[in-house]
Amino acid sequence: MNITTSYFSYGLIILVLFATELTFGQVWPITNVIHGNQILYKPNSFIGTEKNTGGLFISGSKGAAVVSPFNGVVLSTLYTYHFSLIRSQAMSEQVANEIKSGKCSTSSGEPQDLSMDTKYISLSVAIKTAANEVFHFTGLSKYKMLKTGMKIAIGDTIGLLSYCYKQINQPCLMITRSLNGVEADPMIPLGLKSTFVDWAKFNPNKEISPENLKTDFNIFKQSLEEGHPGLYDYISKKALDSLFNIGYQSINKSKDAFEFEKTLNTISTNIRDKHIQILSDFSSKQKHSDNDRQINLPINFGWENDDLIITRAIPEFHMHLGKKIKRINGLEALVLKEKIIQKYRFEEGLVKSYYDFKLLTTASIYALQDIIPIPKSLVYTIELSDGETLNIKAEIQLSDQSKKEQKYCKPMLPQWSGLLRLWGRETKYYMLNDSTGYLDLSSFEITEIKMDSIALFVQRLCSRSVPNLIMDVRYNDGGETETLNKIFSMIASEPFRPAEMQVVNSNSTYPFFKYTSNYFGVNDLFNDYVKFKSGNQYYLPSDSLPYYYIDEKINYKGNVYVLANEHSFSAASLFAALVHKYRRGIIIGRETGNPYHQLFGEIFAHVVLPNSQWVIRIPLVKCVFDSGNDMTIPFGRGVLPDYEVPLSREELEFKDDPFVKKAVDLISLGIAYQKTDSNIQNFSQNSSITDLIILIFTNAFVALGIIVFSRKN
Repeated sequence: MNITTSYFSYGLIILVLFATELTFGQVWPITNVIHGNQILYKPNSFIGTEKNTGGLFISGSKGAAVVSPFNGVVLSTLYTYHFSLIRSQAMSEQVANEIKSGKCSTSSGEPQDLSMDTKYISLSVAIKTAANEVFHFTGLSKYKMLKTGMKIAIGDTIGLLSYCYKQINQPCLMITRSLNGVEADPMIPLGLKSTFVDWAKFNPNKEISPENLKTDFNIFKQSLEEGHPGLYDYISKKALDSLFNIGYQSINKSKDAFEFEKTLNTISTNIRDKHIQILSDFSSKQKHSDNDRQINLPINFGWENDDLIITRAIPEFHMHLGKKIKRINGLEALVLKEKIIQKYRFEEGLVKSYYDFKLLTTASIYALQDIIPIPKSLVYTIELSDGETLNIKAEIQLSDQSKKEQKYCKPMLPQWSGLLRLWGRETKYYMLNDSTGYLDLSSFEITEIKMDSIALFVQRLCSRSVPNLIMDVRYNDGGETETLNKIFSMIASEPFRPAEMQVVNSNSTYPFFKYTSNYFGVNDLFNDYVKFKSGNQYYLPSDSLPYYYIDEKINYKGNVYVLANEHSFSAASLFAALVHKYRRGIIIGRETGNPYHQLFGEIFAHVVLPNSQWVIRIPLVKCVFDSGNDMTIPFGRGVLPDYEVPLSREELEFKDDPFVKKAVDLISLGIAYQKTDSNIQNFSQNSSITDLIILIFTNAFVALGIIVFSRKN
C-alpha cells in the first residue's frame, strides 16, 4: 500500500464514520460542548420535587449556537413559558415581546400568570423527522426566521442557547421526543445510554381485578362529570346515569385492558362528542382469541336511503350490484338495521350525514362481525327482493397472526376508489377554467411555506379578477384554528369571530385534575371566566375572545362555493360554519361532521386511569359558535348545505365527482350567494329556476306597488 492509497483509505474511513454519526443523529445539539457532556437532568429523574419523565436537559454557554442533530422539517415555532414540567403556556413572538415589555397581561390559551419570570420565556422549535418522530428543542433565542414546513438538515442552526425553565437558573436546552404523538425516549437517538422509562411497557393483556377496574371506572365517571361542559347536551342525565350504572355493574370479574375499554367506549360514544378519546400506545400488544376473526364475503351490502342493497362485488357477482336485499340468514333487513343502530354510535351531536355514510359503506363489517351469527357451514343465505336467493360461502381470517398454520384470506374487495382518491390527498390549488379557481383544502394542518403559496394563489385570483372560487373541505379532519382564520380572512367580507363565547364547568379547582398527566396541581386554569346568572357553569364572553379582520393585502371578493361533506370535521366544519354565518358563499354537498352551534375543544385534560393505564382525553371548553339566532339549522345538526349532493355508490366509486359538477353547474347558471346591506338572498337546496322567476316577479311587483303609491302621494 503506497502513501497515497493509505491517505485515501483513512480519508474514506473518516468520511464513513462521519456519515454514520450523522445517520444516527449523534451530532451534539449545543456547539462547543463535547458529545454527551454537560447533561443536567436525564429522563426519569427529579428536578427539585418534580418528576422529570421524558426531558433531557443540557447546559451550555448563553448565546451558543444550537444545531439540529437530525434531518427533518420545522413543525412549529412558538415561544413558551413553563409553569411546571407538565404545564406550559405557548405564545407568539409578538405576545412574548409584549409580555416582556409589560404591555400585555394575558395571551390566548391559558390565563397569564402575572408572577412569571420573563427571563424564562424562550423559543421552542419542533422538528419532525421522516420516521414520524417529533423533537422539541426548548430554551432558545431567535437566530433566524424559521417557517413551518422549512427543511432542516443535520447541523443547521435553529437558535441560540437561552433559559428554558425557572427551576434551572442557567442557560439550558430541554429536548423532548414524541413518536406517533406519544412521549418517547430522547436519549437513544442522540447516541446516549437511556434512562427513559416507558409506561407503555405495561402489559395490557394482564388480567385486572374487578376492584381495580371499578376504581378506574369511578375515576372515568368523576372526570367526565366534573370536566365535560356539555355532558348532557345530546343525552339526558337520567339516560347517562343509567349507562354509568350498567357499566359499573358489568364489572363483576377480572378483565384485561382491552375488554375494559369496551365498557368505557359504550359510555363515551353515547355522549356523542368525538373529542372524548380513549388513548394508549399499547394497541399493538392487543391479545387476540380464536373468536376474533374477520369474515370476508365476495359482496358488500349497505343502506342507500331505506334500501339494503348490494353495493360492491367481485366480478362473479357483478350482475347483482344494486339489487335490494330482503333478508340475510333469515334476519329481516329492517331488523338488522335497527340492531346496528342500537349497538353503534357513529354520529357527533345529532348529525345525520355521517351515520348515513357508515350505513352505506361499512354496514357489512358490523353486521357480519357482531350481529348475524356465523353459520357452521360458513354459507350465508341472502334473499333478494326480486325473489332470487344467493347462497354465498364466507372466508374466515383469524386476527391472531401468531397462528402460522391458519390459512388467511385477504379482503376480497378493494377500498372504494373515490375514498382512495380524496382521503389523505395533498392540499393543492389550480385554475379549473378561465373563470374559476379551485383550492383543495384537505387539512388545516398547513405549514407556513404552504400558506405562503396559498396566499399567492388567492392574490393572483384577485389581481386577475377571477369571478369564482371553489374551496373543497371534503374529507378534511380539521387542524389549526389559526390556519383556518388566516384562510377565511382572505375571503371575508367583514370582521369575524370563531366563537360567541366559551363555557366551562369551573373557574377554580377541578378535583379530578389529581388524576391528570397535564394539569396536576393546577387550580387557576379558567379564573377569567364569569358565572352565569343561572346554572352552575362559567363563561368567557365574546368581548374577551379574539376578533379577526379582513386580510387587507389579500381579500378575494368574488363568488365562493364551498364543497363539504360528513367527513368535514373540527376546523373544516367550523370553516363551513363561518361561510354560512357570515353569508360569504354557497355550501354544496352534505351536512358537516360536527354540530353547527357548538364544538368542544381548545383545552383537554388527559386523565390517566391508574390500573388499566388508559388515558381519557376530556374536553374542558365548549366553544359556542352560534347561540341560536340561526333557525335554519336545528340544534345539534351540522352545517346544512345550500345545495345537496346525495350520497351514492357512484360517488364512492368515483365514476364522477358530483360535487365539482354541481358547483360548475351553479356557476354556469350564474347562481351565487348575494349579499347587500338591505337584503340577503341565499338560494337553498330547494331553489329552482321556477323559484328564481317567482322571486324576480315578486320583487318587480313590490317595486311597482311602491312606485304607484309614491305617485298617488
